[in-house]
Amino acid sequence: MTSNTPENKYHHSNTCMVHAFICMHAGFDCNCDRFVCLAAAEEDCVCIRRSCCLAPGRVPSRGVGCVTDNREGSEEICKLGLFCCDYGFIVPSCSDDRPLCSRTVKSCCFYEVCAFPFHRDIVPEPVCAYYGIQCAPRCVCCAPPPRSFALDRLIGLRSIPVSSIPIVEAMDRGDAGEPLLKEYPEHPVDGVEMAHAEYVV
Repeated sequence: MTSNTPENKYHHSNTCMVHAFICMHAGFDCNCDRFVCLAAAEEDCVCIRRSCCLAPGRVPSRGVGCVTDNREGSEEICKLGLFCCDYGFIVPSCSDDRPLCSRTVKSCCFYEVCAFPFHRDIVPEPVCAYYGIQCAPRCVCCAPPPRSFALDRLIGLRSIPVSSIPIVEAMDRGDAGEPLLKEYPEHPVDGVEMAHAEYVV
């Protein structure tokens, strides 16, 4: 049996999706541990990559001068940084690892995320809301949006790559002790998907 908990699928209860349309949504995130002084943002648009950070203590400096990631497998061609921002060119890509266009923004208690096409790490499914009244993915009012792990990473919270998310199997040992747990990654690609547990009875 596979179960996805609400904590994995949606943001915390103090988060409200106010406006949303298909592949983007914005709203309030009033959790104290997620508050960002000033702002932080990351954006990819086809071949352009840019980011900014005005969030002391949350995200490290963007560097100064040429800050291109030259590691093997990097998609960056050239990127320049100036302490709180960077701007550069990347190889256009649309894959499981990265959508063609994406945007993640957090400013004080406001947030905005978008992804085209949909991406499980940013906007995993169609959304629709107007002034807090949602009709997708759920018909509710003033409720949290689908969870965006990209937003978590942007504000310095723990990143959860999909390769490290385990499926936990509980196996009965045949005695009164605790069941044995077996963990293994579900997906080989780098992304994020909801963790779940499988109980083998």
